[in-house]
Amino acid sequence: MNYDVSDINGAPQFAADSTGQYPDIDCIFLNPGTQRKYDLTDPNDGDLSDSEQKWITSSLLALVPAPRIPAYSADMNAFLYCLRDQLRESSVKVIDLAPPLVSTELHDYMGIEKGRGMGMPVKEYAKHVYQVLETGSDEVLGGGAGPTEVFRDLNDKRRQIFDELVPMLRDV
Repeated sequence: MNYDVSDINGAPQFAADSTGQYPDIDCIFLNPGTQRKYDLTDPNDGDLSDSEQKWITSSLLALVPAPRIPAYSADMNAFLYCLRDQLRESSVKVIDLAPPLVSTELHDYMGIEKGRGMGMPVKEYAKHVYQVLETGSDEVLGGGAGPTEVFRDLNDKRRQIFDELVPMLRDV
């Protein structure tokens, strides 16, 4: 199901439609975000007025940014770390899904043939996600398209630092 997360007033109807159509639903995945390449050295490259919107995108680009796509930010990844910590004593499990480049319409701005020809096929990525989720992990990083072990190592170190510092930061 698709939902425009900027339509706050439509959220109750979306929830009703979702639970009506899928009564056994136990998870809702919101993936708000767009991607567009920007050349920040060229003042004539596109309309940056959309930069005033909040970018909420989690991907491996939160760990290692791509210079041609500077619109990504790591804020969603940091938000998930904090949300996970704040909900640590509840029954809610916060799962960080950080995909690699996946072959979707996200890259249609390059032309459909080129854009959708890049990255891991969606079905292959979905299978990878399911396999990782079955292990009980609260993080799904990457997949078969790219050096997953490099991202895992970087992420593990980052999470270790967070876990070591967060007890003193909870009371700040």
